[in-house]
Amino acid sequence: MTRWANLSKKDAKRLGLEGFRELDQLEKKEKRKAVKKMTSKQFKKDTAPTEYEEQIKLAEYLDMKGYLWCHVPNGGNRDAKTGAKMKRQGVKPGVPDVLIFENPMDIKRNLNLQSSRNIAIELKRENGSMSDLRDTQREWLQKLQERGWFVRVAFGADEAIDWLEGLER
Repeated sequence: MTRWANLSKKDAKRLGLEGFRELDQLEKKEKRKAVKKMTSKQFKKDTAPTEYEEQIKLAEYLDMKGYLWCHVPNGGNRDAKTGAKMKRQGVKPGVPDVLIFENPMDIKRNLNLQSSRNIAIELKRENGSMSDLRDTQREWLQKLQERGWFVRVAFGADEAIDWLEGLER
């Protein structure tokens, strides 16, 4: 919307901006139609925190609690050259977003770290669904679970944090 939208017809004509005023009104009308057509799921998805924002929240929690962990930055847009270079270096599609290598509660309890179980979390937006999970992500989670890892698809940082706190009990 331009700054000319609120001009009277007379002022718009005097300034030679008569067409801009009508264009602004049409744009407003189209935007209202677009919002009306939006489903509640689409609207909710637009207002939910992004996966990036959720990841930052989870990262702050894991650091605060003293976990030995890392984020696997497989996502994001890269050019073909960078993608090919990363693939040659061993980047694998579907690796979970967060890998935790020791549970701080095991250390506090003086448990044998040989029996400590690793944790893998695939983080999605809080309003996501299991259909957002790619086949390669499912395969990684299944293979890690078969190897004794705790695995979880978490919809939002809060769900991941609640689950981790449940493991600590």
